[in-house]
Amino acid sequence: MCDLDRWPVDVRGGCQLNNLAQEMSPLDAGFRKRLAIIFDAWREAVASVLREGQAHGSVRRDVEPADAAGLLIAMVEGYASLAKNAQDPKVMKAGIRNTVGWLRSLRATGNRKRG
Repeated sequence: MCDLDRWPVDVRGGCQLNNLAQEMSPLDAGFRKRLAIIFDAWREAVASVLREGQAHGSVRRDVEPADAAGLLIAMVEGYASLAKNAQDPKVMKAGIRNTVGWLRSLRATGNRKRG
């Protein structure tokens, strides 16, 4: 949901979706519910891709797609918040590197290519 191509260059404003969720969710129930729909759609899209990968044998069978999708979103949003707070693009670059490493760990045996 966040523009990760832009993140390493400009972390000043953070992720707009995360900013909205953090600022508006406690203030407006309707707004919070609409944001929840966006987060749920994001989580379901990632989970769907992971389930598809499991069906094709490229994602480990022991991975719970919904849980992994939630963790991925938390990593993206968490690193976005850390980078915004630090005002340092290196923080986001490290986050992307760590997230990619974690995603690679989800590969099924025989699909663990480097790169």
